[in-house]
Parts: sequence; structure tokens; C-alpha cells
Amino acid sequence: MRQTYTNYGCAADPSWLTFDEENRILYCFDDDITNNGSISSYTTGQDGRLTQINRLDTPKGPVSGILYGDVESRAVLVANYHSQSIATYGTTADGILKRYQTFTFTMSAPGTDPGRQALPHPHQAILDPTTRFIVIPDLGADVVRFFSFENGVNSLSEHEPLVVAPGSGPRHVAFWSPDGDESTVFMYVLAELASEVTAYRVDYLEDGGLSFERVFDISSVEGGTVRQGNMAAEIIVSPDNKFLTVSNRNDKSVTTANGQSDSLVTFALQADGSLQFIQIAAAGGSTPRHFSFNKAGDLVAVGLQGNSLVVILERDVATGAIGEVLAQVSAGTSPACVLWDE
Repeated sequence: MRQTYTNYGCAADPSWLTFDEENRILYCFDDDITNNGSISSYTTGQDGRLTQINRLDTPKGPVSGILYGDVESRAVLVANYHSQSIATYGTTADGILKRYQTFTFTMSAPGTDPGRQALPHPHQAILDPTTRFIVIPDLGADVVRFFSFENGVNSLSEHEPLVVAPGSGPRHVAFWSPDGDESTVFMYVLAELASEVTAYRVDYLEDGGLSFERVFDISSVEGGTVRQGNMAAEIIVSPDNKFLTVSNRNDKSVTTANGQSDSLVTFALQADGSLQFIQIAAAGGSTPRHFSFNKAGDLVAVGLQGNSLVVILERDVATGAIGEVLAQVSAGTSPACVLWDE
């Protein structure tokens, strides 16, 4: 593996990437906590070259973003951790951005963990399987927020949030439909502060809302040790829809030839929404904030912030087991997000 191109236009602290594969537009979010954040759009060349199209200031602290809408009307929603807000931006097939809405959240009092939960902290933006709802886990407020856009991408409607365990700190979520349709849907909430995965059955109501039934809980460091300072980070369903993998930072649960490594933990998805532990594997180093599977599911790219590396791990598609490091490359300082372009 080798580095082919570098672009510094998403400075000063890139935090997340969202790729519009159809139009080959890459959106980069800058989590600059000293000033405003920003969202930038880029064309992507076959050689990896990025050409900046547009850049707009955002509220402080964008850490995640998602494309939503359809071909006729598309927008980007950004979750802003440090300004307790989400913001939406219209975009075109050419990557031209314009501002829409901003929602700012409040709390009447600090949460269970006042050091991390003094204020709301939206940490992810993701679409549900129907693509009708945008889902926002809020680590500071211990809720998962929901928005719909039936009145247009420039006019979001807020729904009743899901309240999770106090002090758990929901960071990211993943959805799973056993049959790949909307007849049965589960949502898995990864709690950073509690180092837990909680499964909820999702029901879509006739009035356009949602309801949730909690069905299962398991440690994000199952098979290892939840150490002081462990922080669960990412949660992803495998491309074949059979496995769920989460990453843990600062757990040092796996011994390798190069010392202690943080972990990637894999579970088999069960029809009732429960998870069967499969493996705790080395993430390849320290602080795996983000990882992603290639389309075939036989490779895992991991951004190791503690080592300033991106590593590629082998993966057994049949068993879900993650194996050895196949390649690695220096990624500057503290890689926060890794995507495949295939």
C-alpha cells in the first residue's frame, strides 16, 4: 500500500468523510474546535486526486455527516459535537453546497458523567433502512434523536427521541434487517462511555413515528477486559449482512508480536436481534476510531489515531474472523475516517 495523493483543503482537523459514489463527490468535515468547523466538497479522480469544489463554514465541531434525499433533491446533514447542534446543507450533483437549517439542542442539567455529559453532543448522522429517517446518537444527552424530511430536504421534522441508559453515552448506531427489507429492523446502539452494545427492535408506526423495544445488551469488549478509559468507537454491519463488528480504543485487550493492541470485536447477528460473540481481534495498533470493510468483505481498513497509521487487515468472509495486518501506510496525524473507493 502506498500514498498516492494528499490534499490539505479540509484543514485544520478533518474528522469524517462521506462519499457520493454515484456522482464521485467526496465530502470532508473539519472538526476545528478553536474556530468554526467546515464542510468541503471534492471531485475524485481515478488516480485518487481530489479537487476542491466548495467549502462552507459550519457550527463548531462537525464529527459526522450523511447524504439524504433523492436524485432530484439532495442534502447533507452534519452532526456538530462541540456546538450541540446539527446543520443541513443543500447539495447538487456537482457538489455545490448551500445552507439550510440548524438545530441546537439543550439540557436542563448535566448528565450522569458531568465530565463528558455537561452538554448535548451529537456524534453521528446515519439513515435508517427506509431512508426516511435521519438518526443522531447524542453522547451528552443519553438519547438517540430522529428527524424526517417528508416536507423536503430543507425542512426537517423532529420526532420523539429514544432515551437510553443514563451515563451510557450513545456514540454510533448501526441498523440490521435479517431479510434485507423493512419487515424486521433492529438498531444497535454503541455506547462509548458504558462500552456496551444495546439492540432495539424498531417498529414503524402508522402515524409516521417510530417505537423501540430493547431486546439485548452485550459488552463492546466481549472476550476481553473493559479497562479504565476504554472508549467504544465504531459499529458496522458486514457487507454480507451476517456479522456486526465494533472497535474499542484504549482497551489493549489483544497481545501481538508488537505489544498490546486495541480491539475489533465481532458478533454473529441472530434472527431475534441478539448477538453471538465470535472473536476479539487485534485492531493493528492503538486507538481505532474508525474502520470500514471493502465491498467483498475480505479486507478491513482501520484508522489508528494512536499510531498515525492506516492498516489493512485480512478477514474471513465465512466466519467473520479478522486476521493479520496485510499492509499499512503512514497517514499523517491521527487518521479519523477511512473509506474505500472501489
